[in-house]
Amino acid sequence: MLKLHLRIAFRKFWKDSVNSIVNLIGLTVGLTSVLLIFSYTVYEFSYDKSYSNAKNIYRVILSQNHQESVYVPLSLGPLLTKEYPEVETYTNCQKGKQQFTIGSETYEIPVMLADSNFFKVFNLKFKYGDPRTALENLNSIVIDESTANIYFPHKNPVGELLVDRSGTQPVVMQITGVINDIPKNTHFSINGITSALNEDPVMSLDWTGFAGRVEYLKFKDAKSIVSFKSKLPGLYLQTKAPKYTEIQLQPVQSIHLYTTAADDQFVNGKISNVIILNTVGLLILIIACINYVNLFTASSLKKVLEVGIRKVLGATRSTLIYQFIRESTLFFIIVIPFVLMFAYFLWPLFMAKLGHTDAVPSVLSLRNIAFLIFISLMTGLISGIYPALFISNLKPVLLIKNFEKGGFINLNIRKLLLVLQFVMSSFLIISTLFVLKQLRLISNIDLGFNKENLVILPIQRYDRGEGFLFDLKRNNNIKQLAVADFNLGDYYSNTPKIKDRRDTTISFDFAIINADVDIVKTLGFKLKEGRLFSKSFSLDNADVDSIAKDLKSKGKVEQLNSLLNSRPLIITDKVAAVLKIKKPLGQVINLNDNVRGTIVGIVTDIKGLSVHSESPLTILKPKNNHKYYGYMYIRMSGKNTLQTINFIKDKWKQYFPGSTFSADFADERLQNLYDVEYRQAGLFTIISFFAIGIACSGLFSLVSLILQQRRKEIGVRRILGSSIFGIVRLISSDFMKLIFISILVSVPLSWLVINKWLEGFAYRTPESWWIFAIGGCMISVIALATVSIQSIFTASAKPVSNMKG
Repeated sequence: MLKLHLRIAFRKFWKDSVNSIVNLIGLTVGLTSVLLIFSYTVYEFSYDKSYSNAKNIYRVILSQNHQESVYVPLSLGPLLTKEYPEVETYTNCQKGKQQFTIGSETYEIPVMLADSNFFKVFNLKFKYGDPRTALENLNSIVIDESTANIYFPHKNPVGELLVDRSGTQPVVMQITGVINDIPKNTHFSINGITSALNEDPVMSLDWTGFAGRVEYLKFKDAKSIVSFKSKLPGLYLQTKAPKYTEIQLQPVQSIHLYTTAADDQFVNGKISNVIILNTVGLLILIIACINYVNLFTASSLKKVLEVGIRKVLGATRSTLIYQFIRESTLFFIIVIPFVLMFAYFLWPLFMAKLGHTDAVPSVLSLRNIAFLIFISLMTGLISGIYPALFISNLKPVLLIKNFEKGGFINLNIRKLLLVLQFVMSSFLIISTLFVLKQLRLISNIDLGFNKENLVILPIQRYDRGEGFLFDLKRNNNIKQLAVADFNLGDYYSNTPKIKDRRDTTISFDFAIINADVDIVKTLGFKLKEGRLFSKSFSLDNADVDSIAKDLKSKGKVEQLNSLLNSRPLIITDKVAAVLKIKKPLGQVINLNDNVRGTIVGIVTDIKGLSVHSESPLTILKPKNNHKYYGYMYIRMSGKNTLQTINFIKDKWKQYFPGSTFSADFADERLQNLYDVEYRQAGLFTIISFFAIGIACSGLFSLVSLILQQRRKEIGVRRILGSSIFGIVRLISSDFMKLIFISILVSVPLSWLVINKWLEGFAYRTPESWWIFAIGGCMISVIALATVSIQSIFTASAKPVSNMKG
C-alpha cells in the first residue's frame, strides 16, 4: 500500500512539476533551517553536563547596589563551608594565561588559577595523577590530554617541570596530573589548572574592600540548596553586609546562557540570542507551510474533477480527507533526505557563523533525525488539513459544474495566508536592517581615542623593559609609545566601586588607569581642557605611591595629605558631570586614597571596553614605575606596517628571548568584541532573503490561480482596447494592497522586538523611520516584480488564446 501511495505521489509530482519543485525548495529550506537551529539549541543547552555532580554546583554572584559581579571576597568560601553544613565544599578560581618554557620553546596556555578544592567541586576525569593531591602544593599544574600530547608525546608527563615566565621572575612548576580534554561545551575554556594558596579560613569577611575571585559552591543535595538560601539573611546580619548587598546562587548549568554580570571572565552565550534564532526558524517554517498550503490549493483546480467523480461513485468524505492528508504527509517525508543532505553540509558553516569554530557534535544524531521526522509528520499533517477539509466538503455537482471556472476556490483564505507570510518576511527584513544599523553605530561610535594604527603588546617581564622602549622609539615608523596597566577591549586593572560622600546609598563604578606620561598622546585621547601629563612636571614623573607609603610609615600625616592632594589626575568629562564638578581644573578630588589628587586635564569620555555596557568613570594617573604595568601601546605611522611589526618582533626576541610575542591591533580587537553580533547579522540577512523567496513563490502561485480564473476577462479587456500596462496595473493593485497591509502590521512588531534587543547595548541606534520605509520598499519592489512578470506574460498572450481559456 505504501509503495502504491509513493507511486501516486511521484506521478503527481511530475505531472505538476513547477508547483512541486517550488514546494520542494520551500519546504527543504524551511525544514533545514529548523533542523540546524534545533541542533544549535540542543548544543547550547548541553553546557556543563560533563561532570556527574553538575546539578549541585552553583556559582556565587555578588549583587551590590543592584549591580552583579562574578567576583566575591576570598574569605567567603571558607566561612560558608565552616558555618553552613549544607555547603559540602567550595573552590576559588581565576582565569589566566601563562607562558611556559618547555625545553627551548615558550608556549602560552590558557589556565585556571585555582585552590586545592577545584577537583572536589569539578570531578573531571584524570588520565594520570591523583585528583585529591594534584593541587595541594604551590606551583603545581594539571594539564589536559591534548596539551600533554603536543608537548610530551607518547609519555606520562607527571613529574615533568615547566618554567612559568608570566611574571617578573621565572617560576618552576611541576606537572602533577593529566585530565581528559575538557569538553568544548563547558563554560570555562582552559587547557590547564594551576595551584594557588588557599585563603586563611579565619580571615574576616569584608564586603567592600576585597581581592575577588570567582567562587563555586558544591552542595550536598537539592534540599541543602533550599535550606541554605533560607539562611542567607542571617549571613548578611552576621557579617554586617552593607545595604543592597546580597549573594545569588547561579546553577553552573545555566552560566553559559543566563549570565548577566558584565565582568564574567569567560565569553558565554545569551538566552536571548537562542530565543531570537528559534523564533526566526519558526517563522521560516510557518512561511514554508503557508506556501505549501497555497500551492496545494492552487493545484486543486486540476484535481476537482477527479474529486467530484469519486464522490459521485461513493467515496466518503473521510476517505478524501485521508487521501489529501496522506499526499501532504508523503510530500513532507520525501523532503527529509534533501533536508538531511543540506543540513550535513551546512552545519559547520552555520555553527561557524554563530562563533563555534571548534569541533561540535554531528547534526545527524539520532535525536536530531527523530526530531526532523516528527516535525515533518506534524507539519505535513497540519498543512494538509485545510485543503482536505475544504475540497472534500464541496458537493459533487458544484465540483463538476465549476471545474473550468474554478469559482469554488476561496481566495480570501489564501489572501489572508499571503498577508501572514509577508508580515513575517517584512518583520525579518526590517529587524535585520536595524541590526546592521546598530552594528554600523558600533563601528563608527566615538570611543574617545584613535583605534587606527595602534598596536597592543602585553609586557610580561620588566627587567629589560626600558631598553626595549628606547630601541622602539628610534624607529621612524613608530610615532608614540606608552605603557599602562589596562588591557584595551578586555578589562581595566583597577575598577573600584566608590560611594558618593554626599549620599552613601549611591556608588559609582570607576576605572583607574595607571600609565606613563605619554598615554594621552599615544592613545589619542581628546583633551578638552587643561594639560597632558608631561615629563617637565616633577609629580608627573614621581612614584607617588612609594613616597606616600614611606610617609605613612613614618607618621608624617600632613606631608602625606599634601602629596596625595597634589597628585596630578586627568579625568573624563563624564566624571566631571557625574560628580557635579562645575570648574574641574585645579579642583582636588578625594574619594579615597586611590582616587585622590588635583585635576590637571579633562578628556572626552573613554569607551575602552564593549559598548554593551556603560563606560566607567575613568581617571588617569601618571605612574612611571614600569614594573606595575602590563601592556604597551605603540602608535605607528601607518606606513610600512608589516616591516614595523617585524622590527618590533625582532626587538622583542632580542630583549625577551623565549617569551611569546603576541601583539594585537586595537581596531581588530575591538571589532572582535562584537563578533557574535556580526555573525548573527550575516545569518539573519541570509535567512531573511530565504523567507522573502519562499513568500514570493507563494505569491507567484496565488497570482497564477487568479490569472487562470480571469483569463477570459483579460482576453475581453484586450479586445476592447486595454493596454498591457493597464491590465498589469489592474492585477497588481489588489496584491499591493495586501503587501501594504503586511508592512503596516509588521512595523509595530519589528519596533517592539528591536527595542528589546537594543536593551543589551548601552549605546543604541535611534529608531529611524527611514529604516521602516526602506524595509517596506524592498518588500514592495520584490512583490511587485513577482506579480508583474506573470501578469505581463498573461496580458501579452493573444486575446483569442485567453478567450479559449
